[in-house]
Amino acid sequence: MLDKEIFDRFGANSLAHFDDVGNVDHMVERTLVQTDAGPVLYDFRHHPPLVQRSGKRMTVKRVFWQDDEVVMQSSQGWFRFKGGVLTKLQSSKTTYH
Repeated sequence: MLDKEIFDRFGANSLAHFDDVGNVDHMVERTLVQTDAGPVLYDFRHHPPLVQRSGKRMTVKRVFWQDDEVVMQSSQGWFRFKGGVLTKLQSSKTTYH
């Protein structure tokens, strides 16, 4: 729930999530939730929150938050999730923090 309103539902007993916490107000700005159907990105910077489903089943191990994308490591390799599109990454010289 957000502001006492339901904005999405899951049929799972427990969920793993990765949060992007803002530097100034320490509020969660985005979160990536691991579901049975694959990762789901919630962007709370939009009202109502933007919900984007990856559409690919994977287990996420690590997440790196960038300005307009999420880079995640899974058991299947590295992926970028940007604009609702999931892309498998090849070797890169980009450094993620």
